[in-house]
Amino acid sequence: MWLRFEWHKGTGKVEMRTRAIKAIQMDKQRGLLLVAQARAEMLEAWTFIPERNLAYLNDQRAGKLLCARGA
Repeated sequence: MWLRFEWHKGTGKVEMRTRAIKAIQMDKQRGLLLVAQARAEMLEAWTFIPERNLAYLNDQRAGKLLCARGA
């Protein structure tokens, strides 16, 4: 679970977001990024992003790490 501030394009306000972000390496050349947003005490499915640049997947984990796997 990651916590970070983000600028909302529609309102122009800065908002705090809590997201579960999971990078999955499918094989040597393909990966998948899963992003789910925490909202009203639930995880809201948000998006799956297929990606060939595996470094990009790890770069999406930004902000304050709240909870890691096994914690």
